[in-house]
Amino acid sequence: MEPSRNRLKHAAFFVGLFIVLFLIIITHQTPPYAFMRNQTLSTESPPYFTQLTIPKPNDALSVHASTLISLPNDNLLSAYFSGTKEGAKDVKISANLFDGKTNRWSEAFTILTKEDLSHHSHEYIKKLGNPLLFLHDNKILLFVVGVSMGGWATSKIYQLESALEPIHFKFARKLSLSPFLNLSHLIKNKPLNTTDGGFVLPLYHELATQYPLLLKFDKQNNPRELLRPNALNHQLQPSLTPFKDCAIMAFRNHSFKDSLMLETCKTPTAWQKPMLTNLKNLNDALNLINLNKELYLIHNPSDLSLRRKELWLSKLENSNSFKTLKVLDKANEVSYPSYSLNPHFIDIVYTYNRSHIKHIRFNMAYLNSLLK
Repeated sequence: MEPSRNRLKHAAFFVGLFIVLFLIIITHQTPPYAFMRNQTLSTESPPYFTQLTIPKPNDALSVHASTLISLPNDNLLSAYFSGTKEGAKDVKISANLFDGKTNRWSEAFTILTKEDLSHHSHEYIKKLGNPLLFLHDNKILLFVVGVSMGGWATSKIYQLESALEPIHFKFARKLSLSPFLNLSHLIKNKPLNTTDGGFVLPLYHELATQYPLLLKFDKQNNPRELLRPNALNHQLQPSLTPFKDCAIMAFRNHSFKDSLMLETCKTPTAWQKPMLTNLKNLNDALNLINLNKELYLIHNPSDLSLRRKELWLSKLENSNSFKTLKVLDKANEVSYPSYSLNPHFIDIVYTYNRSHIKHIRFNMAYLNSLLK
């Protein structure tokens, strides 16, 4: 009788354990979703290309790491860090608005200081780094890198949100990306919307072995799931864009001897083996972009003698080979591009000699003229 009772106890225990595990799996299961496609850009207008300099704050010796979004009223918002130099204690996040009717940028205004972030996060913030803007569900999201101790390898990512008007960012959260120190996470390139109303934010881990990560958010802008899409090391600042039935990524290499790599997916959580391309990336920021179902790359040259001295626009000709279409700009440094799309224009902002942020605007008709 006693052995039978023990067997029943054991059976009940394992049945109960199975039910608990099943409920945990169901509760934490990510709902099915896919990546959204980019909007189709008009090709009917005459070719158009223009280049502007964005006014910087009067007290800023240096500006860098610009980010850009298109607003519903056809205006643009760009943000970047400004101060004495990168990593200085006086660095703040500044911004400008572009009026689509007058084609003019506003004067610079401040959207975040390290003192603001320190106050609202209840953490000591030593310095600010890369900002990233994203428009989602009629809210402007601002992700920003903050450091409390040491250098960028000990940084954290903070999330703030603003209404469309007036632009005033309120602290939402610190992104908790590790159960341990939660350090050394950074952002650079824009998220990609998903069909469930959420989005996926590409980010990267920089301490020791550098590698890319993807963070899934729900439609209420809450982080839900963190994914490492590959086992690569020395790959930073993943750039994510729609491609065929899923998406494609390119990476900034932390090693000068590495080729530029591309990686495609079957689903947002199932990624293929990375592919080598005909380009090298000399530890330079880049942007991969899908324009009317064709892939383009905004990047610096593979030639070390031209490193960050030219900004190029190239087109993916086959699965792993790019052809350069245009040198967008030249200077002692032209780097760190960011882009935004609306139905009529492709807008690119980038660092110019660390002294200014420049803006290039062109349309699909102009791009098509480069292909002839």
